[in-house]
Amino acid sequence: MMEHPKELNAITPVLLGILLVFFTLHWWYSKRRYNLPPGPIGLPLLGYLPFIERRSFVSFTKLSKKYGKIYSLYLGRTLVVVLNDHKLIKEAFHQQALLDRPPHFFDFYPGGLGFAGANGEEWVEQRRFTMKALREIGLTKSEWETSLMV
Repeated sequence: MMEHPKELNAITPVLLGILLVFFTLHWWYSKRRYNLPPGPIGLPLLGYLPFIERRSFVSFTKLSKKYGKIYSLYLGRTLVVVLNDHKLIKEAFHQQALLDRPPHFFDFYPGGLGFAGANGEEWVEQRRFTMKALREIGLTKSEWETSLMV
């Protein structure tokens, strides 16, 4: 079996340490670049997931007491902005920019996924068409509600 030079064995941990520092700094500065609300710093790749309690609402309540009504954190590699105020949530849902769904795998599916995968203006048009078609076949809202409750 070939033996590695001793210098290589000594350099490997140093190079790994430099890479770790580089990626951590890159992650930290990229978060600041987006002008995000303050929030806890998680672990690289895992984000804040390891620190969230089984009853997640308890963790989010504690974080809101520390960071305020709006804060950001990473859950895994996904950036999440948390709103902890009724007025903020209501305001956010009235802005078209915040209503879009995040991109996912099926966005690349040729021809799309129809109503289930629609987003934005396309969703509004498809919903309008679907509701009109349902009314034309005689399915009114009250009949719809009772059939769903059964």
